[in-house]
Amino acid sequence: MSVESSDNELVTKLSAAKDFSDVFELVEEALIKTLNRKRGGIMLGLQDLGAQRNYFIGAYHVVGSNWIVINKTPLRRIRMHAKESDELYNAYLFHVMLHEYIHALGITDERLCRQVTRDVTLQIIQDENHPAVKLAVQGLGALFPFMRYYTPEDYAMLERSPDQRGMPRIEVVRGFDRKNTPYFS
Repeated sequence: MSVESSDNELVTKLSAAKDFSDVFELVEEALIKTLNRKRGGIMLGLQDLGAQRNYFIGAYHVVGSNWIVINKTPLRRIRMHAKESDELYNAYLFHVMLHEYIHALGITDERLCRQVTRDVTLQIIQDENHPAVKLAVQGLGALFPFMRYYTPEDYAMLERSPDQRGMPRIEVVRGFDRKNTPYFS
């Protein structure tokens, strides 16, 4: 099956994805089809990293590990602003998971990783109006301009001293990489 004939199927599956694992399987499928690369045993964590005035960390990969950690703050904001749109939420998840998975494959240079993320997305989803393509090509501001602003919970966090903030815990998403880690159920 060629990438061109399967891209509509991937887009349909992405819109219908119900959880992190569903989206991750599509990320993995996209990288196998475009780069012929895969890494098993990826673990997903969720961490409340908040946001700063003009930026936030969407997710990160712990170099040398099998961990991808997604910031819960943007997830909450997207859910809040796109209440009934799984398409936007799933497009964001696809974008950040793809980007961090590419880091996990060994591409640690941020500029190169962004370029590969863009290229893979354009090859897999050949619709310039799809939210995942807009994120990859134009950046988060194209779909989520509200991500740049503080929310009341951000102000509350900033009012606390660094000692009171502590290091946010990482919530492990169980059963995430279902195909490659069946022994972790």
